[in-house]
Amino acid sequence: MSFDLRVLVVGQKKPIEYNTRIQIIVEMQGKINVINRPFLSVLNGVLYSLGTTKEGIFNAMRLIDTEFEETDKIPYWIKDDGVKSNLTDLSFVDEYREDLIDLLKQMTTSSPNNLILIWPRYQSGDREIYYGSMTLMEFIDALDNGELLFNVCYIIDGCD
Repeated sequence: MSFDLRVLVVGQKKPIEYNTRIQIIVEMQGKINVINRPFLSVLNGVLYSLGTTKEGIFNAMRLIDTEFEETDKIPYWIKDDGVKSNLTDLSFVDEYREDLIDLLKQMTTSSPNNLILIWPRYQSGDREIYYGSMTLMEFIDALDNGELLFNVCYIIDGCD
């Protein structure tokens, strides 16, 4: 299994280079068109994929992690057991934690709207689940408290 960590910098006109040791791939720019993701597909900006390359394979497995265990953090409004089974606790890998936080700050401030979407995912169903909005600091606090999940797209509005 592979992990993806995508970040949409909303309103960004063209990709920019960020100061980081994390590898960044530009997936698309302009009007975003992601299959089975109608909400994302109405937004404009630059969609980045974050990761590292190991043994010739690019993915986010060295950046983010999960234990693949049932969690009690699933929002009350998600009733479908098939969807619930794809929601597991999200954590940042210690080695890249500060790099990720710094990069997400750079990305938030590079958005003309100070708005990004953070989408950590592994292979799962086609259900779109969004959480937000919250500031980047609220996101980090929730991450530190074990309150964030894989396969949920987080709407980040500002850094404070």
